Formats: sequence, C-alpha cells, structure tokens
Amino acid sequence: MALDLACGTGGNALLLAQHGLDTLAWDYAEGALDEVSRQARQLGLDRCRVELRDVIRQPPEAGRFDVITVSHFLERSLAEPLIQALKPEGLLFYQTFTREKCSAQGPSNPDFLLGASELLQLFSPLRLLVYREEGLVGDQTLGLRNLAYLVAQRR
Repeated sequence: MALDLACGTGGNALLLAQHGLDTLAWDYAEGALDEVSRQARQLGLDRCRVELRDVIRQPPEAGRFDVITVSHFLERSLAEPLIQALKPEGLLFYQTFTREKCSAQGPSNPDFLLGASELLQLFSPLRLLVYREEGLVGDQTLGLRNLAYLVAQRR
C-alpha cells in the first residue's frame, strides 16, 4: 500500500498506481482530489483512491504503508507519524523547499521552508538511501536547486 500525502494534483499517486501499487491520495483540497480522480479514471487506475483528509489532524496510521511520498509540503509535526506509518523496510520519498533558495520558487514563509540539513534530522531514525540539498553551493545555474530530496527506509 502506498500513500501520496498532501497529494495536490496527484502526480506521485498516479505514478505509484501505474506501477501496480494500491495507492491512497490524501489532501484537504477537494478540487485537487477531483482532478486526481478524473485522471485516475481516464488512465484506468482503479488502484488509485482519493481521500479528503486533514493530515495534521488525522496523520497516517502506524505500520500501514510500504511507500509514502511527500512533495512540496512541510509539517514538521508529521515526521514521527510518517516514520511510524511505514511498514518495516517501507520507503519514504520526501522533497520540499529549503530556505537557501536561488529563486523565489516555493513558499516565502520560513515555517514552510527547511533549514540546512533539517530533512536529514527530521527523518534520522530511518536508514538514509539518497539525499540531495545543493542550496547556494557551486554553480547555481546547475543542479536541483531550492529543494531538499530524501529517500529513506524504515529498518
């Protein structure tokens, strides 16, 4: 079972379902979920189900998911519930905006921006598989800027 948390228009949810995973797409924006449902129907993806859900008030249940994706969303209080929601050997794919940015892309409110290496700290109980955070180091016209990316596994 996979979860696309705060899924927006559901790009990750649709991809996971296309690769054969039963997938839940959670968001609090009904319009976004309508779009995910429309695309899933159009693609014949009955493995992708949407759920209107305030993930802060209703975080995922412990031990439920093999894969969790989070993209362009930051709620620090969800770090521990996300770790617990992974099954053993489950994978977390997380990407969101950092304070060290090369452009105005993403939120401006620092509450919704990661500090340096913060994503590593939030998910330190997991086994790190991939991490990337370039910030303002090196040639700022190259690479994946403005974001931190993490892939980690529950032990």
